This record gives sequence, C-alpha cells and structure tokens, in this order.
Amino acid sequence: MKKADRILKNREFSSIISQRHIVKTPSFILYWQPRAGKRARVGISVGKKLGNAVHRNLVKRQVRSMVDCIFQFDEDYDTILIIRPVYARHSYQENLEELRSARKRLGQTNRNKKGGTATMRSKWKILFLCGFVLMGLAGCSAPRGTDGKTKVDQIIASEKIEIPKSQVNTTEIGDETLKKEYGKLKDSDTITIEPTGFGATLSQSWFDGLIVWPIAQLINVFASWTDAGVGIILATLLIQLVVFAFTYKSQLASQRMQEIQPELTRIQNKYKDKTDDRSRMLMAQETQKIYQKYDIHPFGTILVTFIQLPIMMGMYYATMRASAVVYGSFLGMSLSETPIEAFKSLGTGSVQWGPIIIYLLMIVMQIVSLKLPQWLKKYDDKKNGVRRKKYLKENDNPMASTMNMTMYFTTAMIAFMYLSWPIAMSFYWFVSSCVRSLMQLYMHFVLMKKQQKKAA
Repeated sequence: MKKADRILKNREFSSIISQRHIVKTPSFILYWQPRAGKRARVGISVGKKLGNAVHRNLVKRQVRSMVDCIFQFDEDYDTILIIRPVYARHSYQENLEELRSARKRLGQTNRNKKGGTATMRSKWKILFLCGFVLMGLAGCSAPRGTDGKTKVDQIIASEKIEIPKSQVNTTEIGDETLKKEYGKLKDSDTITIEPTGFGATLSQSWFDGLIVWPIAQLINVFASWTDAGVGIILATLLIQLVVFAFTYKSQLASQRMQEIQPELTRIQNKYKDKTDDRSRMLMAQETQKIYQKYDIHPFGTILVTFIQLPIMMGMYYATMRASAVVYGSFLGMSLSETPIEAFKSLGTGSVQWGPIIIYLLMIVMQIVSLKLPQWLKKYDDKKNGVRRKKYLKENDNPMASTMNMTMYFTTAMIAFMYLSWPIAMSFYWFVSSCVRSLMQLYMHFVLMKKQQKKAA
C-alpha cells in the first residue's frame, strides 16, 4: 500500500466509524464512508489482543498485502479494517478469502446505499442552496419603498381598515391607476384597505401565499384583541409550538449534540498527540460510545434548519406587510421603525429608548439561547461531582474555538441585519430566543429525568 492510500489521522478514523456503515466477519470488521470524486483509502487497526508489537507488525504487513490484492483504490469510499483476534487462528489464504468475501459485501452495500446514505454528506450543501433559493424567491417582491414605508398594495389585512396616506408608500406601487388616484389625495387623507384574500397573495408568489400570508394574518388576528406587540408575541408562541411539535426529535438531537461537545472535546484532547493505531481505535470507540449513550444520529438537526429558515424570512415580510404592524404600536412605539433610526436619535432631545432596548435584549437572548446547552452540561457535571483530569482541558481545543467563533459570528450577522429591519423583527427574534431557551430547559430536564429513571 502506498502512503497516499492509507488513512492515518485519528479524526478520520473516528469520522468513518461514527457513520455506522459496517460489515463484519469472524476475522475482520470493515467500516466505510462515501468519498465522492476522490481516490479511495484504507486504514488498518491491529489491537494488542493479537500479540506483541512484532507479531502485530507482521499481521499489519499481511493485511496490507491482502488489501493490494483485493481493493481497487479508484472506488468512491474509504474503508477502515479492524483485525479481530480470530485472525491469528487462520492461515493467510483463509484470511485472504474471508477479506475478499467481506470486500464484495461491502461493495454491494455501498451500491445499495448510494442513492440514500452515501449522499448524506452533501445534505448541508443542498440545504444552503435551498435557503438561498428561498431568500431569492422571497426577495422577488419588495414590500417597502425607497422612503422606508410599506407599499399600500403590499399590505395584508384581515378586515377592512383605514390608514392615513402619510403612513404608507403610494408612489411605487405596481397599479398605475391606483397610483394616479392616490396621488390626488393629501397626506392627511385616509386610504381604505380591503381584506386580503389568500388567492390574491398566492398570485404574487407561492412564498407570499403559503408562508407570509398566514403569518401576517395571525399577527392581525391576535393584534385585534390587544395591540401589535402582543400580536407578534402570540403569533411567535404559536409558530414555535407548531415547529416544536413537528421537529421535537430533531431539536432534541441538536440539544444533545451541543451538550456533549465538552465530552467530545475532552476525548480529542486525551488522544491529541497519539498517532498509533491503538490510540486511534480507542478514540473512535470512546466517541462512538458517547453517541450511543445519548442516542445521537448524524444530521439530526437538518429538519430544524430547513424549517426555521423560511419561517424567519416569512416573519420578516409579514412584519412589514401585516396591517396591524403598519399602523399599530407597542407600548407607545411604532413597530415599523428600524433600530438604526432609534440609534440616530441618540444625542438628540428625544431619544427612542424602546427600540434600542428591544434590539439589545434580542442580541443578549440570542447569545443565551446558543450558550445555554453548554451551561446546562457544566451544571450537571458540577451537580454530579464530575472531575476533569489535567489532560482533558479544552482551552486549547480548535473545535471548541471554532464553535465559539461560529456562534459569535452568527450573532454578529443577525445583529447587523436587524439594524435595518423593522423593530418588529427584533421583537420577534427576542421572543423566539426566549421560547427556544425555555424549550431547551424543558428538553434538558425531561431528558435528564428519563435517564435517571432508566438508571434506577
């Protein structure tokens, strides 16, 4: 075997074994992972049960010779070969035939799963593509004009209402007849808005009809009972509960993944400077035990990500188009204003503190909702008296640093975008972060009680 055909890194051993694609024989265990468009590789692990170092090196040389005879390195998957103690009882020829048989089974399994499991690695790319498509489709209609006001023909109303002309944009609407008619009105005159039907909104775009219209109408209905702010709170609660009902298992998997990150980090630090086969194998086994202990499956958070993105974009457009938000208010502040306008008022005689406070609270709660799983894990460790060894420190771990960087970058990106979005969106995201935090607490303590019952 050439060096380029070998798998040598611990993280690659761990990654392939964690995929759970496995073929077993008396003398071998084969794990495999798709490797589309790249030259296939093989990793070999020989445990101490096979004998001393001299004998293990002999076994490894024999297996490399078998791999050169059997494996074709132009295939589209990597393989990990684990040699079992039974190997020593058989002759070279018997082991060769057994490995050849296992190799055929592995090839058949790979072909059968090629249309399904083998494509899982590309799911994230597909999801990001879907996200950009959704945002592109949503961006086809611009609810606001250049003056920052909602276009009068974009307003979604649940009942017949009258709005002052000064609160809406009438110069950039698509209907030329209405534009001329509204042009004759004074700013103090009122414009009558008829109830917006589902069919009329759907004719503009499928995104507007299927996502924006229902959310906007929810806000309108709830706001008719009190005010626009409470309408957004109740609509957000209902949406989050519906999403939670459909994605409970995915959110639970996401919660678990975040909670076990310190454990995975400590395992990686434990074997950080160890490159021998036994250490790689032990690291992969410990990682796999963690996944099995918490019942975590790969890509468990895909459904949550896929659903949350269009809902967020739908809420963005709904807060600009819902009639209750266009002419409504919450605690005396207009929800159609933007945080950047409020920040511009600093240093003047009339500072708009309401939008600034909501915007800052939104950022704080976003960070809390992202950090909460890690805090809960530390709380459990402290409560249960879990002690960390010196070699298990995670301060210098690159994975932990990357996760923190991603978290803070995401928060900074949201904070930047929401500066120019209506304060209603900051209010929605603040309420959503509060709801997510409460759900995380619920899932964590419900899960912990179940684990305690199983242990008992």
